[in-house]
Amino acid sequence: HKGVWDETKYRLTSVANFGANYITVIGVQVKPVNSGSTAVRAVSISGVEAGGSEILLDACIITADFSGNTVASNCVGLYVADADAVVTARNSIIHGIVNNPGGGSYGQGVQLTGGTLTLENCTIVGNGGSGIRRVGGTLDIINTYVGGNGDADVAGTVNAYTTCACEDDIDASGLTKQVAFDTIEGAGHAGFQSVTPGDANYLKLKGGSGVVKQGTKVK
Repeated sequence: HKGVWDETKYRLTSVANFGANYITVIGVQVKPVNSGSTAVRAVSISGVEAGGSEILLDACIITADFSGNTVASNCVGLYVADADAVVTARNSIIHGIVNNPGGGSYGQGVQLTGGTLTLENCTIVGNGGSGIRRVGGTLDIINTYVGGNGDADVAGTVNAYTTCACEDDIDASGLTKQVAFDTIEGAGHAGFQSVTPGDANYLKLKGGSGVVKQGTKVK
């Protein structure tokens, strides 16, 4: 794919669990559509062996439609729960998680309940629930844009919050957004060219966007 969902390219239409040691997943598109009565995670990290395991998701696109699911909570895009997990999601887009109208903790883009998760150079937008929700574990967010989600963009305490942009003025348990930006479409605004999924310019920054050249160098 070229950074947008591509129906002509290989994609997973069911859930994916990456819980083995030292997994690297590159360029995978994941989109489950679920109408059952059990909690479903588009991508989950669980079953990691004691002692920790470095797991990398790179250049992935994660989305899901849980509108027909009847369970009360925990249907999310990326779900990290294992206390021994050491996970990095890099250069990835997590967007458009359609939540159950009943609410609860449905429709989170990312949910962390255990382990260590680093989100690096990611875009997390347009999810029905929170963009990122930390319940437990350790969460680092670097060079990541989170905006336009149904609930808080970042909910819960963040360990490190480096050169990020959130749509909320105050987010991440009191951390203010660190990069001035504007995601509104139209004349006079310097955000994305389009915030409409499927558009050729979806999530492409305008030339004058405040987030251009604002990243922090990472290894």
